[in-house]
This record gives sequence, C-alpha cells and structure tokens, in this order.
Amino acid sequence: MSTNLSEVLLMTSDTKDLSSTTTGTTELLTNKDLVSLGSISHGMFDDFGPTRDKIILQKFLLSVAHGEQDKSEQLLAIRPGTPAKWLQGACEFTDYSGRTFNCTAFEYAYWAKDIHMCNMLESYMDLETKALMLRKINAIEEGGLSYQYQGVIEQTPHFNLNQLKQALEHYMKGYDDWFRTDDDVAIEAAWMLVGKAQRNLPAHIANEYCRKDRNFYKATFKEITLPRTLKFNNRTTRNDDFWFPLRAPDSGLGFNFAIMRSLAENAIGGGWRIPGRMFFERRAINLLDEVRTADIMHLRERLNSPRVAPDMVL
Repeated sequence: MSTNLSEVLLMTSDTKDLSSTTTGTTELLTNKDLVSLGSISHGMFDDFGPTRDKIILQKFLLSVAHGEQDKSEQLLAIRPGTPAKWLQGACEFTDYSGRTFNCTAFEYAYWAKDIHMCNMLESYMDLETKALMLRKINAIEEGGLSYQYQGVIEQTPHFNLNQLKQALEHYMKGYDDWFRTDDDVAIEAAWMLVGKAQRNLPAHIANEYCRKDRNFYKATFKEITLPRTLKFNNRTTRNDDFWFPLRAPDSGLGFNFAIMRSLAENAIGGGWRIPGRMFFERRAINLLDEVRTADIMHLRERLNSPRVAPDMVL
C-alpha cells in the first residue's frame, strides 16, 4: 500500500527528522520543511496544483545545484507524482556562484560534470525520461546550456575549470620573481585570483577538496560515492568554515583568502602559499577535470544505448 505525501507529512511532524546529519551547511529535509510543504493548502497535496508543484520543483533544483545529493533524492521520493514529474520539470534557480539557470536537474548536473548527482538522478529515470534527457544533453553538447551570470547571458556545454587552472599556473610561474623582489602585493593578488576562481566552482568540486576520507594529491577521483561536505579549516579566522554559501560579494573567499588542499589532510583557507605544493594542487585539478569529462562521455553513451528506447529519442 503506497503512502501519499499528506500521510508522510503528518507522520514526520510527530517523529524525528528524516536525517539529523549535515552535508556541508545544509541539513536534509527537516520536519519543518516537510510540514511547510504539506501545509501550503488546506487539502495538503490532495489537490495538487501548480503553485505547490513549483515550490517542490524549486527545492529539488536548488538541492541539485547545491550538491545536496541526499536531499535531492529525498525530494524525488515525495508524492504525489512519480520521480519523472520532478526530473522532467524545469524552472528558474540560482547556484551557489550566482549563475541563474532555467533547466532540468539533470541538465544542470550534466553541465556541472557532477557525475555522482547524475548517476543518482539516472537511477530514478524511466525510459521516457531517459530519452528526454538524452535529447536535452545532445542539445547541450551541440549548442551549450544557457544561464545568466552577472547580468550576462552565457551558453556553454559544460562548466570550464580553465579559470582555476590558469590562476594556479599564474601563481606558480610568477611566485619566484615576486618573492625575490619582495613583491608581496603581487603574490597576494595572484593568490586571490585562485580564490576568485574557487568562488565559481560547482559544489561537487568543492566537495572533492573538502572530503577527508582520502587525500587529494594522489586521488583517482573514481570513488563510487562523494561525501557532500563543504567544511574547511579557515586559518584567517582560526575556525572551521564552509566553502558555500559565499559570505559576501566582496569579502571572504577570493578577497581575504584562497583554499588549498594539496598535501594536507583537509582543505585549508588562508593567505598565500609556497608554490612547491601548488604543483600537487594543479595536478589534482587537471586529473579531476579529465576523469569527470570521461565520466560524462560514458554517461551520454549509456543513455544512448538500446535500452533507452531509440524510437523515443527521435
């Protein structure tokens, strides 16, 4: 016997939260979240309407954009409707870096190369949804995914790590000359360019920096799961901090510090670093980009397999 959403909401309002753990800075759906979803109308979700649709869809899309995989999966299970309802739905949402999209959850995860999120979303897809997503990602590969960032419309097939790669390269190449001439201003400016690039990273890349269950400099980035933590040690404040959400548009990451993992046991935020260790940072970022690019290609090939029902793709 299936349980409808109103029953779930009523049951959870009198029991403990579905999860008491945190992923980065955001908890999974709490009792308050679930009850608020259910109390939008007197009829609880028995009369499912467009306003209630949009509220759930926006929560779902934001959780995907924020890398909150457990929360995204929990929202997929909310009734009424099937997972296809939310997987095929699109509306406007903004990611942690301030990019505003109007697309489906899978399109965003595919664009961001968040393979762990993509795999979870795919596991909830029926054949019709897989065929639809294949059409959409084929369109992304051909013409890019549109989004607005700082008032400008961008259209790219995937998030590009070049800004971070170039900032690391610039820092490493210039450091020796700047250090020899005591040009601390240039060193600091170059290090802040690394931090500004880190402000623009999709959440899953920040998760890779912040996960503590394996090192960074020897990582293969082929693990089955990705701990969705955003916590790092901020040496400028001498406290633990969170990568996202960004604290302010003109302070914090990229203005007062940048984040490094390199050989450390955990991600560290602070002032400029000796460039020798940045070699390991750059190598890890290059490898992560290569592995995720290959992952996305394999995902597209998998969706294009006969099991996706080619007649629905046409």
